[in-house]
Amino acid sequence: CYEKAAQKVNPDIKVSSAYAGSFSDTAKGKEIASSMISTYDVDVMFGDASAVDTGAREALTASEGRYGIGQPGDLGSADDKIIICSIVTDNAALLKACMEDVESGSFGGKTIYGDLSNGCLSVGTFSNLVPDDIQTKYKEAVDQIKSGTFIQ
Repeated sequence: CYEKAAQKVNPDIKVSSAYAGSFSDTAKGKEIASSMISTYDVDVMFGDASAVDTGAREALTASEGRYGIGQPGDLGSADDKIIICSIVTDNAALLKACMEDVESGSFGGKTIYGDLSNGCLSVGTFSNLVPDDIQTKYKEAVDQIKSGTFIQ
């Protein structure tokens, strides 16, 4: 799904992926990111919200023009030079969605997904490195994702 979304924005984009086999191996995250930069010239990375991401950001810091997308919280700031924006997870909203099903008697037998449409995911702070026109296009894509019209 990530690759399809990236290709919708830029059909010529190349997406690379790698797995650390761990959530706590910071050194492995740095190794993977360094390798992806040197081998595939990757310029933006999106990780799994673990210590591995911390290591990846160390590699990004050492390489000019390389950026990360933070998660699960709003990890960046307007002045951030590495995290260009974040995907923010709202676990309280997800719990609320589950509790609404419990209260209505319809809980069970289905998966409740936390996503943009139900407020369980949102866009975090943009770095000043992201131009206003790109922020606007990003927010338009988010609105399309919410409405189910971005990728059909």
